[in-house]
Amino acid sequence: MNKSPSDNLSALDTFLTQLGFTVEEKSIYTALVTRGSMTILELSKAAGVNRTKIYRLLDELKKRGIILEVVEEYKTVLKAAEIHNLEQLVKEQEAKAALLRESFPHVVSML
Repeated sequence: MNKSPSDNLSALDTFLTQLGFTVEEKSIYTALVTRGSMTILELSKAAGVNRTKIYRLLDELKKRGIILEVVEEYKTVLKAAEIHNLEQLVKEQEAKAALLRESFPHVVSML
């Protein structure tokens, strides 16, 4: 049985929350995944995020490597990066968890 689009979006929302995305970052990423490439104005409307705030959020998402800025002939559009970039964020979370697991006994002995 296939999941409905709303089930898929709910699963994506939960997944992005676990990766540490804010509500606005999730809205931006989800809009790009579901609707494709957009200009900043289009993305602002689709994601429901104020256009002045979206610039700061996009900088963070581009730094994480999950949003790409593509310069077309007369405009710049944004799009969701390839899925392996999102997978890289998962690997980074796994590495952090492993480091915490390894250092925990040392922290316990100090306390």
